Amino acid sequence: MRLTLNIRNVALFFTILFSGFYLTRILSLSPVYITFLIGVGAIVIYGFFNYRSAHISRASVWYGIYIFYLIVTQFFLEPDFNTLINVLFSLSYFITILNIAFYANNTILVKYSKYFIWFTIILLAIEAGWRLTHPVFVLEGTDKDYRDKEGMLFYAFKFSSIMFKDSNFVGTYGLVAFFYYYYLRRKKYVKSIIPLIILFVLILLTLSRSAILTVFLTIVLLYFLTIKIKLLHILLGVSFSMLLIFVVLPQIIEDESLLSKFTILELTWNYLQESSFLEFLFGVGFGNTVKHIGMGAHNLLVTHFIESGIIGLIFFLIVNFSLIKRTKKYSLFLTIPLFISGMSLAGHAISFYYACLALIYVIERNERKSISTHTNLQCREVCRKSSAKYNATNIC
Repeated sequence: MRLTLNIRNVALFFTILFSGFYLTRILSLSPVYITFLIGVGAIVIYGFFNYRSAHISRASVWYGIYIFYLIVTQFFLEPDFNTLINVLFSLSYFITILNIAFYANNTILVKYSKYFIWFTIILLAIEAGWRLTHPVFVLEGTDKDYRDKEGMLFYAFKFSSIMFKDSNFVGTYGLVAFFYYYYLRRKKYVKSIIPLIILFVLILLTLSRSAILTVFLTIVLLYFLTIKIKLLHILLGVSFSMLLIFVVLPQIIEDESLLSKFTILELTWNYLQESSFLEFLFGVGFGNTVKHIGMGAHNLLVTHFIESGIIGLIFFLIVNFSLIKRTKKYSLFLTIPLFISGMSLAGHAISFYYACLALIYVIERNERKSISTHTNLQCREVCRKSSAKYNATNIC
């Protein structure tokens, strides 16, 4: 029993720590995939030696159904193999973390989470240092030179990431780490604000405008979700909207990146008019968006709709929003920033997101379990005292 406990704890530690450890530009197999196999192995070993007490969390049921749907339908759609693997891998990461962490208490989960945050800070700092000192002025296979275009030079510092294709994906990783720590601090599991400050600086260094904007928008949305709306809040909301419309929007309306988002929506509408009923239902296969609309979707929802169909999109929304009630809305600390940043980015390899989502679920479950146990003990104590008092009265 001690051996299986140690294996499980070691697996939990590394699957949490390395959940975002991608080095796609350096290694053919990133460390995150290796630790995933360790996690799966831990579940198998624990289930083998403790099959009577082994437990599969109900929260993983929808994920299992979604994975099964993708395996069956994507087989007939000729998807890009690596893209499909990343989607299935990320979803499986949720199930793996969930069923290993299920047996751990919050003290252990928070401890490992702190290690994850600091490891992420170190990793993102190294990534930023390398990327910012190795600009790519001309993209391979194109004649576009960012030095020749006014206001476009910063793009040269986005494409030499050691982790992902470009720094926008790094920004998504930074967002998840930022708001997961924000959640831990909101719940008073951690006190220091220093990791939040460092992570925000690292998000700034990604030069991802969507990630930077997402930080502020998410904080505002989370604030309004946790308070009772009053007239003052409505006035503040209107003022903020007016600021965006009359000050921020005119500054970015001519931006090529922003304009491309409207182009994507137009191309998606054209695709809808030309697609078959089966393509509408099941999609065209992961990684095949470019073949059908002529460019990458760069939009999380549009990508999942085109590549896995309306059924796949519904499943995707279910697995992301089914935890809201069970986590007392705290899952939104991660889902909101993912979906906001996802309006201009579509990442398939987001194991770090699902890892932190699973941790929030287990932490909240442990809290409910602790409260329930404490309440039951109090009830038993009251009953015991009442019974003793009743017996004493009868004796008299």
